[in-house]
Amino acid sequence: MSWWWGCRRGVATVVTNDRCPSVPTVLRRGGFRVFFFSDEGWEPPHVHVERGGGVVKYWLKPVAVAYYRNLTFMELRRSMRLVEEHRDYLLERWHDYFGT
Repeated sequence: MSWWWGCRRGVATVVTNDRCPSVPTVLRRGGFRVFFFSDEGWEPPHVHVERGGGVVKYWLKPVAVAYYRNLTFMELRRSMRLVEEHRDYLLERWHDYFGT
């Protein structure tokens, strides 16, 4: 079980599943869950990636780390590779969801 900014923005929430409608999961691979918050459409395209108790936020144009916490260097590197490999798909999902 991990914590991250949950359904109510600004409130640390324990999340045991991804059924929160304001946090759409767009990809799962290798123990990583890639998602975005539904109220962040005003920001440039980006995704959040979580694994265990860690999370990282990646900008998608170009792929770059915005911030991270509680991830090992290896997890950070693997998550970056995941986002780079699926960047086009993630951008498509972003634009489909936010209509931009």
